[in-house]
Amino acid sequence: MALIQAGCAYIAALFPDEAQDEIFTSPDVRVGGTLIPDATAVARPDGSYVVNGTSAVATGCRDADWHLLTVRVEPAAGTSDSPPGPPGPPELLWAAVPMTELEILDDWYVSGLAGSGSGSVVARDVVVPAHRVLPVGPLLDGTIASKTNADDPFYRMPVLLLFCAWTPPNALGLARSALTEFTERIHHRGITYTFHERQNEATVTHLQAAEAAMKITCAELLTTDFVTMIESRAATGTPYTPEERARIRAQSGYTTRLCKEAIDLSPPPPAHPPCTATSRSSERSGISTPSASTRS
Repeated sequence: MALIQAGCAYIAALFPDEAQDEIFTSPDVRVGGTLIPDATAVARPDGSYVVNGTSAVATGCRDADWHLLTVRVEPAAGTSDSPPGPPGPPELLWAAVPMTELEILDDWYVSGLAGSGSGSVVARDVVVPAHRVLPVGPLLDGTIASKTNADDPFYRMPVLLLFCAWTPPNALGLARSALTEFTERIHHRGITYTFHERQNEATVTHLQAAEAAMKITCAELLTTDFVTMIESRAATGTPYTPEERARIRAQSGYTTRLCKEAIDLSPPPPAHPPCTATSRSSERSGISTPSASTRS
């Protein structure tokens, strides 16, 4: 949740300066957001928009002061602003809206991540002035509306590629923690249906821990590679080629995959260890083969 609110605050810093003056009134302002354009926006003659719709998975909405709604622009009722020819994708906007103008639905009932408070937010005829609306398209190329931050390399990173840089830290942290917990636990648990009193006595345990460590190391190297490119291009202003954009997105996704595979090789202990006398041997349940690790 902290990462999402920090990322949304970053996007808010790309809005026109007038909008930032409204949003960042104190150092403790919290900004949330949703990426799925379920809400709609209809333009008015003065440049403002009327926003309606429900946006799901609004992580941190209950603790946020502002929300960045991703909305799709639709023509006003009874009009058609679409050019002739086959319809294209709708224009997408980010609309900065105070949380006091949105309704929060109590619909976040999940088995995991319950603490993220990712309920849905509802906009009903919310009027968003022109300076609090940001077209998404230019941001994907690194063009921002803020004049104050325009010369800061930190804010010249294309938003979509910045999302790629935000993803791996979570996966890497989880993978490192899983491996650390696994290597600590193997000194105290045995392997069921074998003569090993401790998992660390078995060769397969060493192989699994080593393979997991190598996957994490590879993920770290891939992350360093594409983050270094993003930082260097932000500093120099050199544009990306389509191949470079594709490579960054691929490396970000593959990093997460490697971390997931590392966690599969170093699984947590059973949530409910057996406690009956007939299943006492299972109290030392562990890993006997790499394939069994995914079933633990």
